[in-house]
Amino acid sequence: MDVSKYQAFAGEQLPGFGKIDLLVTAFTHRSYLNEHKKTVKEHNERLEFLGGVSWSPPALVPPERTKRLDDAVRQERAYLGLRN
Repeated sequence: MDVSKYQAFAGEQLPGFGKIDLLVTAFTHRSYLNEHKKTVKEHNERLEFLGGVSWSPPALVPPERTKRLDDAVRQERAYLGLRN
């Protein structure tokens, strides 16, 4: 897969961002992945989950689910190679 457009975007909009594969994943919908399995490895649903959990107001999350969500977010961040 040609990632030059992603590199150009990162260079202009995200100075210092070096994880081009993560950027490709962020812009890849599952339907595209299903049609291009040889050139694309992952789709963005894991990132959507991580973003959804990160932006959820704490008051909406029951205390008993907080630890499980924290663990899930830690696992996703580790999987994506992000700092916890």
